[in-house]
Amino acid sequence: MTRPDLRAASVAVCVLLRQDVPCLLITKRAVSLRNHSGQWALPGGRREPSESAVDAALRELREETGVAAEAGDVLGTLR
Repeated sequence: MTRPDLRAASVAVCVLLRQDVPCLLITKRAVSLRNHSGQWALPGGRREPSESAVDAALRELREETGVAAEAGDVLGTLR
């Protein structure tokens, strides 16, 4: 089922090692945002028309957290 009223988005499920312990990277949305303010979320956002799901997730991860991952770091995708 398609929903033309929705825009495509991508998120990154990023697991980092901190002192050899796997940790899930999540962000807390700014309280000043119009939508979902103050909520915890995976790094992500709207996909640009020219971007793949992976490219958008990696861009959002870098923009929101400073973590620079590459396409070769991606273990898989979910639809």
